[in-house]
Amino acid sequence: PDPKRGESPRREEAFHRREEGLRKKDLELQESLIKFNKFLQENESKRNRAEKRAQEEAKQRRAKEAEIAKLKTELETMKGEFSKLEDVVSRNLKYQRYLETVQEAVPEDYPEVSDLLNRYKTLKDANADLTHRLQQHEHMNESKRGEYVHYTKEQTNDILNSNNMIASMQKALEN
Repeated sequence: PDPKRGESPRREEAFHRREEGLRKKDLELQESLIKFNKFLQENESKRNRAEKRAQEEAKQRRAKEAEIAKLKTELETMKGEFSKLEDVVSRNLKYQRYLETVQEAVPEDYPEVSDLLNRYKTLKDANADLTHRLQQHEHMNESKRGEYVHYTKEQTNDILNSNNMIASMQKALEN
């Protein structure tokens, strides 16, 4: 027997084992590659979600910052208005004290400061009404005065015309 022949089946068997081993390694490598690709895709997806979330958070932060700036401006405006109102209140405080003093002087007529203010409003309204009526009467008086002047002129003309006619008739009678 040929020694090379005996080696051939062993070599073939070794070759088949190596080929089988290489196939397993190739499959393992392909599986590993698939897992790696899947891992990369998941990482890419996670990265995209993280970027989107970061962009959304940045957008929300900018919106909140803009809102804060707007609210700060409104606050400053309100502080200014508050300061002006405080000034008005402090200036009007003397009037409040005056009204309280008047009310205390005649409590039987004005039990409350509001009664005093109501009386003032009533008098002010009555004054406005009387002023309006006075203007109406003055206007009516002017109108009547104009009618009187016109009537007087007409009557004077009528008298002059009548006197002229009488004079003409007397002259005609004398002739």
